[in-house]
Amino acid sequence: MPAPKEKLSIPVEIRLDNGNLTIDEVCALANRGKTGFYADLKAGLVTVRKIGRKSVVYGPIAKRYIAGESVAA
Repeated sequence: MPAPKEKLSIPVEIRLDNGNLTIDEVCALANRGKTGFYADLKAGLVTVRKIGRKSVVYGPIAKRYIAGESVAA
């Protein structure tokens, strides 16, 4: 039986420039709770993408949100 494949983990620093972050990761980096994050999402301060059933935040958008900038276009 073949050995299980190791999960490739890309560091958050790289994903902030050109990848996706989970909502939990964004909340941890922005020092916000999920309730506050979803309030900001409703207010249009941040946007999410759906990949299947998972919601993710595009890296550059997450970077601006963590810095306190609005991502509304």
